[in-house]
Amino acid sequence: MIHPKDKSTSLAETIYANMPNVHVVEDEWYERGIGQLLWQTPKEEPILIIGYGDCRGLYRERFNDVLEISPSDLDNPVWVQRLANCQIGTPQIVLNRIHAYNLRRHNGNIIGIWPNAVEFARRNRLHGLFASTFFFNAKDAENYGEITLDMYIERSNYTLYRTLGKLLTNHVPLYKIPEILQQRAYNDTCVNHRNFESFFCL
Repeated sequence: MIHPKDKSTSLAETIYANMPNVHVVEDEWYERGIGQLLWQTPKEEPILIIGYGDCRGLYRERFNDVLEISPSDLDNPVWVQRLANCQIGTPQIVLNRIHAYNLRRHNGNIIGIWPNAVEFARRNRLHGLFASTFFFNAKDAENYGEITLDMYIERSNYTLYRTLGKLLTNHVPLYKIPEILQQRAYNDTCVNHRNFESFFCL
């Protein structure tokens, strides 16, 4: 389970909260590099990847956002580095094309949920379930010209995360999940259809 800690994506923990035997990558690995960890992961194990990113890979944390810090945080080198990254305007990518070989070992048993994850998968010949556009909050939606509220996106995503979590826990084949999610959206007018319809199986 690769899910860098980020306040804006924390609700996505709902997906794997009730899954048995889930190993969540600790923060220290994002500083050391996750290549070794991926190599050591048995190839029959599924890998779930959640966060912010683009077609180049997964970010360490949300890029170009407001960091909520207190004066005491400035004594911590990690926070200073994060602040510097925001000022410079370059994201720290913790999962990229270098890791593609290790990911391909998992025989298509990969789920990637971040903006443009599907393009990353196509570029690197990965197979599994991947999202195209994905809104974690209203600000994300605005980037695609959709005006909405955080409350609405969070409520919709909670429904999506619970649904996806149940499907994965029940070992529903990945290729069936996009159609199931789309049908779920058609039957519920209170969800954000774009997120439910953003999944593709490659």
